[in-house]
Parts: sequence; C-alpha cells; structure tokens
Amino acid sequence: MSGSAISSAILTVGTIIAAAAFVSMVFPTIFTMGQPISSSTNSLGDQISTDIKVIHTSYSTDKETVYMWLKNVGTTQISPRMIQNGDVFFGSTGNYQRMEYNNTTVGWDFDIETGSAKWLRGDTVKITIYQDTPLSSDIQYEAKYVAYNSISTSDQFSISE
Repeated sequence: MSGSAISSAILTVGTIIAAAAFVSMVFPTIFTMGQPISSSTNSLGDQISTDIKVIHTSYSTDKETVYMWLKNVGTTQISPRMIQNGDVFFGSTGNYQRMEYNNTTVGWDFDIETGSAKWLRGDTVKITIYQDTPLSSDIQYEAKYVAYNSISTSDQFSISE
C-alpha cells in the first residue's frame, strides 16, 4: 500500500511539473499574439477620435504662398510634433506633390492660431505652403493635409483674376 502511495505522489508531482512547463511555454506565445491586436485597437481608437476639417484656403497677392486653415473637430489633442509628422500635398488637381516640412522655399510650415501648446478641439491651425512659381488662373489646385495617423482633409480652389 505504501508503494502505491509513493507511486501516486511521484505521478502527481510529475503531472504538476509537466503542467507548469506547458504553461511557461504557451503563456508567452499567447501574450505575444495579443500585442498586435492591442496595438491595432489603440491605433483605431486614435483614428476614430481624430477629425480635422479645412475651413478656408487662400493665397498671397504674389500668388506664391497658399494658406490653409484647419479646425480640430475631433477629441484628440494633437501636439506640435504630431502636426509636423503630418504630410502636406499641393499642386494642380490630380498632379500634386508632397511638400517638405519647415522649408520656406518649396514646402510648408504651420502655426496654431490660438497660441496653445497643443492643437486642441476647436482650435485652428494655419498651414502655410510656399511655392517657387506663382499660381496660375487657368488651373484647379488642391491642398491636402494628412495627419500623423492618416486622417486627411483637402480643399480644391482656383485663382480668380
């Protein structure tokens, strides 16, 4: 009888060790598989809470600078660094190019009009697009801003003489 008790004890200890080894091998894999899902969920949540709209587009009298005012109508507060991480596209409709940030020759820059440290809900950002050639009155232009998380807004306009 004592031999069967010892055998049962050895089998029980062996089963516990095997179960612990199995859990220690499988748990990290399950945890790792859940991280992309969690990351995708966070990214989707950020996109849902971000919304921007063009409220006005204009140009300078020399027709070499374009101004685009954007309003933050979403719930996300956007830092200046994240505004810089966005992309600005400009050119004739269907033939526009990506502009370089912080380039006052051919590129773009921005200003948070309220002077806030972040682009808050309801605040307006003025995007200034610099061109090296004047805009033409016989061309339809498009200005587009794509935020750091791929939310975008655009406006088409033409030059009136």
